[in-house]
Amino acid sequence: MSDIERIQHRNYLTLETVSEIKWTQYREISDMMRLHEAALEEVGKRVFCDFDSQVYYRLLHNMLWSGIDKEKISNYLKIFLHHQKLDFAEIRRDEKFLRKDANTLYVPKDGRESASTLESIYQVYLKPKSVREKNDMYGCMLESEDDGYYYRGKRIEHIVFLCDNFESGIATIRMLKAYLDIETENESAKEKEKLAALKASRQKYFLDVSDAKEESKDQSFPDEVALKAIIEKNACTIEVHGYYGTERGKEAIEDFFQKQRMKQAAVTYEREITQCALQIQDEIKTIWPCSVNKKIYTVVREFNMPKRNVFPDEMLMDPSRAICMFVKKVENGIG
Repeated sequence: MSDIERIQHRNYLTLETVSEIKWTQYREISDMMRLHEAALEEVGKRVFCDFDSQVYYRLLHNMLWSGIDKEKISNYLKIFLHHQKLDFAEIRRDEKFLRKDANTLYVPKDGRESASTLESIYQVYLKPKSVREKNDMYGCMLESEDDGYYYRGKRIEHIVFLCDNFESGIATIRMLKAYLDIETENESAKEKEKLAALKASRQKYFLDVSDAKEESKDQSFPDEVALKAIIEKNACTIEVHGYYGTERGKEAIEDFFQKQRMKQAAVTYEREITQCALQIQDEIKTIWPCSVNKKIYTVVREFNMPKRNVFPDEMLMDPSRAICMFVKKVENGIG
């Protein structure tokens, strides 16, 4: 007897239970799964003729695996429907992500090789397809003049750190520490390890020596320029900007800037994240007791689930599994 047959034999899932799902609810869950369509289809295209078939198949198997019966179906659906969809199709309307100000150095939260959500957003929505990219978000060459550092011939007056989203602000603060070489007291060994990984994967900037004197041209590698040095020499203002953000995260980052005595620093976001696990913690306890964490936000993010979420890893980490509905990829080597 197969696992599915054993589950059905215990009467966890019946046609009567499945019939409790309204068409509008099913479409909402389907729309969430489409945010991860590319990753799911990569393994599913060999089996399914279309993505709708995948949605139906994966949802059904997830319900079987989660032990959903008529008493639990309402809680199960509420968990999904409480989630906020973070899609990035309209990110081109965000002026900060269009990087239009010539005197601003727009710094992505991590480097091109990090395989992060932001890099996926850039490739799909921000990088031009029909012409050569003239304003690469990952451009790394700077010029040095007597009055400071320049980027693409313009003096850098502002630095804007671009984030696809920030929630509690913890990861963004860690990113700032990595970029600005800020060390704080009493860092744990695990935190130091995460900082080291971020420093290794961050976007790096170098001094363009192509127009330098001949005696300088024999350098094997151009000199790396620290953002801290740019800020000090150019007296730059600083801004952290997220496409999605929360007031809680904004306040935490602002508090960090204040503690670092960085007065010319701002925190902004385009769209607000509002849904919290606190609002559905009873439902989560009923379906996946080990996943309860009331302090996190409940979102389904395009391309990749946030590291902290309410779903069990078993249904996130391997798209080849029938119970996988969303995908959580490891970023920056720190999980």
